[in-house]
Formats: sequence, structure tokens, C-alpha cells
Amino acid sequence: MENNNGRGIFYGVIGVATLVVAIIGATFAFFAASASGNENAVAANSVSLSGTITLTEKPDARQQLIPTTEEFMKQSFAQSGEDAQAKCKGVSQADENAVYDLCSPYEFTIKNTANVAQTVYVTLTANVNTFTNLKYCVYEGATTDTVAKACGTVPTQGSTEDVLNVSLEATTGEKTYTIVTYIDETNADQTTTDSGKSFAATVTASTSGGENKVTGVIASAG
Repeated sequence: MENNNGRGIFYGVIGVATLVVAIIGATFAFFAASASGNENAVAANSVSLSGTITLTEKPDARQQLIPTTEEFMKQSFAQSGEDAQAKCKGVSQADENAVYDLCSPYEFTIKNTANVAQTVYVTLTANVNTFTNLKYCVYEGATTDTVAKACGTVPTQGSTEDVLNVSLEATTGEKTYTIVTYIDETNADQTTTDSGKSFAATVTASTSGGENKVTGVIASAG
């Protein structure tokens, strides 16, 4: 009886150990189990981009700028007559017979010919700037009716300034802007600061990643 009991206890221990191993094995198997979905079910593809952005410019650089106010600059810009009544023309208070330039306009059109809509960023880089009081304003279209960027001093020589950004629809999206420069009237002698000076800058239009970059040149002199 004792031997039988001994064997029973032995078999019982072996049985429990086997059960524990089986449970552990089953637990490991549970955690190690995995499942796979259909092959290549998760995927991402980029759009095939064709076309680009273009910049068409209509510069009208003036070489005889004299100081004026923003108000008179706008009035002269809207003129369409001859001599002192021509676009951006005016006379000096010191000599009403002498005709000078009151502003220097630069019109440009950005067009998106790509097959996706794009946001285009426009910057202005001053390559030459010897003026002290030269300002620039940006308007939508070919008039001063809608302000795209309020008038401010042009960038210092060698620096770049953000002008605007515009979203253009795919294939046919386009927008026209006009940059107008003028010497701001300070009501003081500006001979040293603004007479005989020059300004030349690059207008750059590019996408957000700096791609498809196109440029134009703007210039004026006093």
C-alpha cells in the first residue's frame, strides 16, 4: 500500500507539473500569436505633378522719382493722360512746369499650370538699395483699390522680405499684383538721403518647398 501511495504521489506530482507546463506553454502561445492582413493593404502614393508656376512681368521702372505722399502717389498712379497727367507723373512744388515721376510700378502675374492646387509664396530681395525713404506697396490687380500689402520701407540691401502668399487652383489658377515704389515725403531736405539714389530688387515666386522658383526684376531711381 505504501508503494502504491508512493507511486500515486509521484504520478500526482508529475501530473501537476505537466499541467503547469501546459498552461505556461498555452500562455506563451497566446501572447506570441499574430495575424496578418492582406498584402499591401496599407499603402500611400504621391500625386504625379506635372506643370509648374510661371511669373509674367510688366515692369515700368522710373528714373526721375521725387518725394511725394502716399495719397499723391495713388492719385498719380490712377492717371491716364499725358505729361503731368500721365501714369505716375507729377510736378514739383518748386517748379510746376517740370514733370517728374511720383511712383514706379511693377506689375506681375503668377499662374499655376500644375495639375494640383498650390500655395505660392512671393518674396522681395533688395540687390541694390541706396535710398533712405523709399517705400513700396502691393496691390491686387492693376489698380490701387485693393491692398495686398500695406506700404512700408523697402528691404535693406542684401535682405529679403516676405511680400505675400496666394493659393492658386490647379491648371488655370492665376493672380495679378502690382508693386508700387515711391519716395516718401518727409517735409525736410531729402537731397542727401534720396537724390541720385537707386533701387533694384528681385521678385521671387515659389511653392512652399522652395520649388518651381521663378523670378522677376524691379528697379527705380531718384
